[in-house]
Amino acid sequence: FEELTSVVVQGGYSRGRFEGSSTLQPVHTRTVQLALEHTFAGFEHHRVHLEVNGFYNQFLGRIEAIDLTGNVTPLTNGAETRVYGLEGQGRLDLSSRDHVSAGMAWFRAIDTQAPPGKDLLTDVPQLRFILEAQLGMSDLFDLHLGATFGAERRNDARSQLEALRRFSIPAYALLDATVMTRPLAHHFTFA
Repeated sequence: FEELTSVVVQGGYSRGRFEGSSTLQPVHTRTVQLALEHTFAGFEHHRVHLEVNGFYNQFLGRIEAIDLTGNVTPLTNGAETRVYGLEGQGRLDLSSRDHVSAGMAWFRAIDTQAPPGKDLLTDVPQLRFILEAQLGMSDLFDLHLGATFGAERRNDARSQLEALRRFSIPAYALLDATVMTRPLAHHFTFA
């Protein structure tokens, strides 16, 4: 609703915000995905689970504002964005409650409306690694540990103004440690 109705008020404190447009149309998404997974049975509770996933997404009429003037830019429907990538994960089950896993994701996003050589969208991480472990601490509690590592992000360069306004956000790491209860009354878990 905001994309359709927000309008910058002349002389208001919200100058510089995108204007809404009543001409916007819904975004259409087409997705093709191929996934493979296999579990190697081990002894007792030990097993290895591997999965890989390739995907292709096509976003038609995405809603975005590309700054061409250095002024307030209205939101419009763009032509097409194509995203393709690979994801993979491996998980080692050590017992019914203990496991470790590692995964990665790589993708590329292309703006088909941008000039050749400036069509790669780089304002989101294009490479990500994930490490996780879950350990049973007692009959009542489990410990979940996780780490996510993302690649550097940079500005897009689809217009002259985007190319002039350079920024770079360094690679990042998110660390998580969570203590969770085992299911209480077979339905509730607290973390």
